[in-house]
Amino acid sequence: MSQQIATTEKQNRIEDGVPFVEALARRVAASMPHSIDVGDLVQDGMIGLIDAAQRFDASRGIKFETFAERRVRGAMIDALRRDAWPRGIRRVRRELESSRAEASRTQTALMEARAEAEASHARAEALEARILSWR
Repeated sequence: MSQQIATTEKQNRIEDGVPFVEALARRVAASMPHSIDVGDLVQDGMIGLIDAAQRFDASRGIKFETFAERRVRGAMIDALRRDAWPRGIRRVRRELESSRAEASRTQTALMEARAEAEASHARAEALEARILSWR
């Protein structure tokens, strides 16, 4: 019976901790690059919350939220580190993304210039036709 009560308490702590994990994930994501997905942080944080619920010992006199915060944040940071690319690769990736953006801007400028040239050509042909019709 006491084990069932302990399991129910763990489940309640986990259910009650979901908004806390979501808020913490948003705070962590705010200090990260935009490529970091908040949903991924929430998922990793939930793993930390479950771990905290299993390891929590109320007899130590500490609040569960205080205990869980370190575990949740730690799980998020561990996942970020595990999934992180080495610095050299991140630098090359930034350079590649910069080159792609520059190529896209150049392509847009060329398309605009071509459209402008085609419009000028059409105007020139129309003027030429008018001149030829006056002769």
